[in-house]
Amino acid sequence: MKRGTDMKPSMRAVLILCFVFLGTTAFAGQFGAPEPLAKKDGRVSLGIGSFYSQNEWEPKEGINVQSTKAKSYQHYIQLSISAGTIETYFRIGGSNIKVENAYMTGGTANDPNIEGFKSEFKDGYNLFGTVGVKGVIDINENFAIGPFAQATLSDDYEDSTGGTIYGMPYTQNLKFKSPWEIDVGVAFQYRNREFVAYAGPFLYWGDSRVEGSYTPHEGAVAIPSWDTKYEMKDIFGGMAGLRIPILPGLNIEIEGQYTNQWSAGANISYGF
Repeated sequence: MKRGTDMKPSMRAVLILCFVFLGTTAFAGQFGAPEPLAKKDGRVSLGIGSFYSQNEWEPKEGINVQSTKAKSYQHYIQLSISAGTIETYFRIGGSNIKVENAYMTGGTANDPNIEGFKSEFKDGYNLFGTVGVKGVIDINENFAIGPFAQATLSDDYEDSTGGTIYGMPYTQNLKFKSPWEIDVGVAFQYRNREFVAYAGPFLYWGDSRVEGSYTPHEGAVAIPSWDTKYEMKDIFGGMAGLRIPILPGLNIEIEGQYTNQWSAGANISYGF
């Protein structure tokens, strides 16, 4: 192919399809035990936490666009407010993202004339927020059940990489906009004084629109931009965790989740 000539339609289609490997990740984070952290009505608890998340997403638009897996770390602060057996919480923090094989390379396009592009998409810590509500229904002194619901919204993520296609220099640009997730579930709880163990199933939904473009350099021909939509793969997950008292009012909580990949995190909180 010569510089300045139109790119063949078949090659253009391959580039676009290979370029939309990017998905996103679970942004929900930790759910926590049904038992309110603050023990009296109108009281609050404050906490800090971290959560490592990985999940698979799949395209809902486009032809031959592949599913993908992404990884993310969340770091956040959390305010919880109790009202009897019900607790509402608000979480704000930063979350990063890494996606394997996100960009088109010679390997993903099966074309040795595509060179120099990195394969991994990544962006640093961007703002996200979470709001949730949960409650506890006592069965007896030690056992209880607790429904919960949680919603998370994140800022946009962007990254780019440079390389050549048939000797012509390009920058590949990727952006996914306002990824969100909603979770609804129920936890079964065992309580012994301040120690709490919990586990249960949950349903989850999430998506993000993904935008991609190519920036041509030094006389390279233009390639059309594109956009598609990714949704979280599957909707059913499970979680389990422990709340361990350290000092009066001070607790550490550890939780693991499984959707289509394992995720885990921990937080420490103080109830007033």
